[in-house]
Formats: sequence, structure tokens, C-alpha cells
Amino acid sequence: MPALQQELSLATRLQTGRPLVPLEVAAWLLGWGDYQLECAIDRGDLEWCFDIRREAATRREIRVWRRSLQARARGEPSPSDWPAVAADILPIGFVPTIRAARVAEIFTCDPRHIGRLWSDGSLTGQPANGGGPDSSPFIQRASVLDFLRARRLT
Repeated sequence: MPALQQELSLATRLQTGRPLVPLEVAAWLLGWGDYQLECAIDRGDLEWCFDIRREAATRREIRVWRRSLQARARGEPSPSDWPAVAADILPIGFVPTIRAARVAEIFTCDPRHIGRLWSDGSLTGQPANGGGPDSSPFIQRASVLDFLRARRLT
């Protein structure tokens, strides 16, 4: 493992506000290459990985649950209970709808991607009234969880 990775703890490298980590970041955190991590995911060696791409896309957009990465780095088993994982990704205290911009933060992706998933019908919700910073659609919390459950790779 490179010296920089040894100097920084996983706790400081993983922001708590972003529960889903992009493949490239997950590979860096584990000291692996992207291809090595994709192979591990395909073999089922790393739990709680999701593909958040649009239905029509050919390239996967893999996100890994950060607590799974933390467990892997410590040599511990990853939690295997979907309700616990779902509660960490979208805490129970959330209201029934979430702004698309917040979903983009959770997914660690461009807000336009969430807008496209909403337009495609992969996520459900309602448009916001008005323009500007408050124009982000309201996405149904249940649709986000259904989307992730359907897109789980491991």
C-alpha cells in the first residue's frame, strides 16, 4: 500500500455525507486498480456495489457503499442486512421526498444524471416549482431505494 494511503485513515478519506463511492475512488482507497476492483465485484468479493447507469447506457457506473469499503479495509465482514444498508444510505429520518441534488450527493454523481434517471422513469418524483437553486425535482425516497435494490451488483 502506498505511503500516502497508510498516512490517511479511511475515516478521514470517506466523507460521511457521501455513502456511495465511485469505483475509481473505491479502488484508490483499497490500493487496487480499477480493473482489479471490477473483477472482485464481478466475483462477488466486495459487497454492496450498485450500478447507477441509465437503462440505455452501456458503460457501468459503479458505486460502492462506503461502510463496505471500511469493513474490507479492516478485514471485517460487511453488514449483510439490506434495511441497515438502506438506512445508512438514506437515513430513516428523511422525508418521503428528497431533492434530486441531494440524491446526486448521495450517489456521488452529477445532478444531471439524477435528472436523467428521473426523466427515464428509473426514479419517480415531482418537479419543483420555480427556477434557480430551488428547481431540483423532488424524488420519492422509496424510488431511490427500489432503484438501488434493483441495481445491486453484489
